Amino acid sequence: MIAMAKEASVPVSISLDHGKNKNLIMICIEKGFPSVMFDGSTLPLNENIRAVKEITKKAHPLGISVEGEVGVVKGLEGNVHLEDRENSSGLLTRPEKCDKG
Repeated sequence: MIAMAKEASVPVSISLDHGKNKNLIMICIEKGFPSVMFDGSTLPLNENIRAVKEITKKAHPLGISVEGEVGVVKGLEGNVHLEDRENSSGLLTRPEKCDKG
């Protein structure tokens, strides 16, 4: 993908989206992906934050941006409708949990 992006006739960027495997994310960082996303939304919050910090420590010195996911966003993701979960499961992203540094 990186080689194809470099040879494209228009500006192209690649990104690993919704990576759940930290080892795969680290490989993408080593291979030169300009951005990665760690989906730790199913993990306990502290474990999710710890994983994003570990990834960020490796990525940021290389100029690679990192996105983390906390909870889920109401709407459609893949084939899953999340409208029904708002009041029942507590899975939706809570803004107050996202400012944990």
